[in-house]
Amino acid sequence: MARSAMRVRATAADGRARAWLKSAIADRRGAAFVEFAFIAPVLLLMALAMSDLSPAIMGEFHVDHANESTGDMASAYTQMQNSDMVNVLAVASDVLEPLPTTASNPEIRVTSVYTDGKGHAKVYWSCGLGLTPYTANTAVTSTPTGAAINSLLATTLAGAANTTYIMSEISYSYQPVANYVLTHPITMTNTAYLLPRESNYVGFPWDGLSTDSPPVPTSTTTNASSTLSDGATCSYAK
Repeated sequence: MARSAMRVRATAADGRARAWLKSAIADRRGAAFVEFAFIAPVLLLMALAMSDLSPAIMGEFHVDHANESTGDMASAYTQMQNSDMVNVLAVASDVLEPLPTTASNPEIRVTSVYTDGKGHAKVYWSCGLGLTPYTANTAVTSTPTGAAINSLLATTLAGAANTTYIMSEISYSYQPVANYVLTHPITMTNTAYLLPRESNYVGFPWDGLSTDSPPVPTSTTTNASSTLSDGATCSYAK
């Protein structure tokens, strides 16, 4: 009898435990809180990431636009004085607003590359503010599409003598806004290529006299250098 009673009580207890377990499983009270506890850190991380990434993406857009604007302004000239080059190199800082800029950030380089009509491309002139200018008359092997230089000369520039393109380059050290996910400065770079809009080549440096102009680029090996009022350095063919 005692054993039977014990079995009855055990069975009853087991039944109550199963009933409680089923009830607990079916009870959804507090489930939302538990689920939120799991997903909240992920949502918070995503929010912090966006507070850094969104401004960085916009910053990259500003840097690209600033560089393209610099090259576009340079390509609009037929002959450039030193003061014109200073204005061209200042374009990037103006376009970058409201991003912060300093005397050394961004770094800009504008280069005129010409072909001698024999399948060779060389630097006609190059000016850099923060970036070292390319030496005049040195060979150029890079192209806007990454193709071989001969391919560019045969198509875009048609391999004609004294035909040039403007190559504009920028380097900008971007400081993350929130510093939650991106905690270190990011170096943003861009290279733009443009054809002169008003002539076959953009002459530099020009003394401003209408009766005088920079020489037409040739395969000469003579070159000179100068420093502009903004501290930029230039190398150019003579």
